[in-house]
Amino acid sequence: MGTSGLLGLIIKGKRHAAYNHFDSYPAGLGQDIVAFILGLTDEEIENMAARVAEITWVSRDSPPTKEQQEYYNSLNFANLRVSEQRLDDWYCLPHKMQGAAALPQILNGKLKHLEEGGMDPCPSLHPIVLFFLFTFPSLSYSYCFLSCSEFRSFLSANATTGFDSWFL
Repeated sequence: MGTSGLLGLIIKGKRHAAYNHFDSYPAGLGQDIVAFILGLTDEEIENMAARVAEITWVSRDSPPTKEQQEYYNSLNFANLRVSEQRLDDWYCLPHKMQGAAALPQILNGKLKHLEEGGMDPCPSLHPIVLFFLFTFPSLSYSYCFLSCSEFRSFLSANATTGFDSWFL
């Protein structure tokens, strides 16, 4: 079982979270995110802010179109050994682009869709979720540990908690 967590993005004041299955801890996903940020040129920072704003956030309840399936499969983003093992499953389709692997593909404009929330990183064995957060366009980052109830509250459409105050 992996160390699941979330890649969080705040885009134009709106919060989003994409699931990450493995290595979601500061020395794993956190280190990869920081390395990506520190490696960006000024031009790439502007480009990344524009690309992130263009992401279409999808729901597991709305399957990808045939064109989206063909597009992401042709880029070798799909993993048909997980979940439903089908291209019409948003978890499988861009699976290889979870976590920090998504960032260069967002920057180059190839990754245009992310599943909002995705899988539940709160199985009974993991009472805490590690949440990494990017804020665009300022490109700041932080992380926090959330209880599963706090995480579920964040993903809820009616969540009104002071989420930003939890960050380190």
